[in-house]
Amino acid sequence: MPLDSINPPSFRQVIATLPFDRASQRVIAPDGIEVIIVCSREQKNLAELSKKEVQAQLLNERVELLSRQLQADLRRRARIELRPATARGA
Repeated sequence: MPLDSINPPSFRQVIATLPFDRASQRVIAPDGIEVIIVCSREQKNLAELSKKEVQAQLLNERVELLSRQLQADLRRRARIELRPATARGA
């Protein structure tokens, strides 16, 4: 998945200029409002990744996507039941 499809330009601009350990202003995304905090930065030359590293990265991305899909499904199915309080021993 290309970086452009998961990181809209507005996210990139916010992340590039955001100091460490500071919350960003709210960012309006297609699926809601987000606040971003940069914990660390690192630069990698993606052309130098080994085949194993690329495979591991792809696997991690797939697992993360499936996890998010499962979590969204569980939230849609969640149901809260409120029961009236009853006196004990009655």
